[in-house]
Amino acid sequence: MSKDQAMSTRLIHGDSHGMKPYGSLQMPIFQTSTFEFESTAQGAARFAGQEDGYIYSRLGNPSRAVIEEKLAILENTEAAVAFGSGMGAISSATTTFMKKGSRLVADKALYGCTFALFNHQFRELGIDVDEAVMQFKADQVRIIKERAKFVKFLNAYITYFYNQLSGGQEK
Repeated sequence: MSKDQAMSTRLIHGDSHGMKPYGSLQMPIFQTSTFEFESTAQGAARFAGQEDGYIYSRLGNPSRAVIEEKLAILENTEAAVAFGSGMGAISSATTTFMKKGSRLVADKALYGCTFALFNHQFRELGIDVDEAVMQFKADQVRIIKERAKFVKFLNAYITYFYNQLSGGQEK
């Protein structure tokens, strides 16, 4: 599928990934948890990461691949990732940027499980978590300090690399 085609065409048809099961015009929804292998050697190679292919739906499946492709088209980005739950997305996004000694700034208005992740598990991992009422831009800028790697504003996540964006100067 060419990037020169209209977005609507790309969203409707997308890339086929070489898969049009049983001649379907659109990718069907795969409601399976596991996938069949041509041989035990193929299964072993896929589990070892030596061969591409689907193994288990929680790790990926054709339906999710198509959704991620179409989200990337909508967002005009190279790739997108879809999760089975909001907590899966939140924990993956935050743990990508956080490590021991990192500092996370979060709005005080958090969903209960997000609060537990940030205030219990992250603290056990040595990640500092500060909470603030984030209503005004001045409050947001004031609370973000040099060590903040990730900032959560209500339902929108903003990756904030302070030193890269501001050269270490508070604005």
